[in-house]
Amino acid sequence: MTKKEKTKLTIKEYVELLEEEVIHTYFGEVKNGKPHGIGELKGHSGNIKWIGRFKNGNLSKGTEYFDAGDNKREYKGTFKNFQAHGYGTAKYVYYFFNGEQCHPRQANQRDYEIYKGYWKNGLRNGKGTQIQYADAKYSKVSEKYTGYFRDEDYHGQGELIYYENKKWEKKWIGKFNQGELSKGTFIQKYKDEIFEYTGELANMHSDIYRTPHGKGTMKHSMPKMKAYHLSKGIWKKGFLEGKGQSTCFKNKNFTNSLLNKIEQTICLH
Repeated sequence: MTKKEKTKLTIKEYVELLEEEVIHTYFGEVKNGKPHGIGELKGHSGNIKWIGRFKNGNLSKGTEYFDAGDNKREYKGTFKNFQAHGYGTAKYVYYFFNGEQCHPRQANQRDYEIYKGYWKNGLRNGKGTQIQYADAKYSKVSEKYTGYFRDEDYHGQGELIYYENKKWEKKWIGKFNQGELSKGTFIQKYKDEIFEYTGELANMHSDIYRTPHGKGTMKHSMPKMKAYHLSKGIWKKGFLEGKGQSTCFKNKNFTNSLLNKIEQTICLH
């Protein structure tokens, strides 16, 4: 499963877009020849619109509607120089044809997303929550990230969760760096067992999942069977390989071992 790329405007591109929109249509309250008070400002090309409270020609708080062709955004919150700045909420729709972003008329798949949190110069910066949905009603969560952002990327302490059939299936917790998590905790839950790994992680090829890879510890819990297993060592592509330690326990706290610690060469491929 590969992650679809979603185009986002850089600060420079956003400013250039505003410069192209020099001819505006404004309806609302005016003071000293400038928008001041409640009003609505439309871009000349019709793909961008702001509604809200203006002050000395600038929008301080309100709603922005933006249509980029292959995606749409509706942002509600505070602004600076007509860019999202401060706290606000954005709702997105992305259009895809066979994994590539496209015009809505060509799309055979749509992705939906909501972000609530802090912004700086039109980009997500600071603490926030990003939720991706599989339906137009924004009811079926497919992915959720809660934590810190820097220029749209996951950056800083955060938690990333993937869902299947409205239940979480995988979690990654740790300190992200430009969208990547190289070290942290990975949890995978099945019907009757849970795997919890803490250590080094890596992205494998085009896989969107960050896989145990490097030095780490795995806890394997099967509560119904009252079986708990702990493995330490070097991991490769999600499997323990080489010299490691393996211990079985009687309880979920991993404190009462059934056997003495075993050190051995382990290969689970």
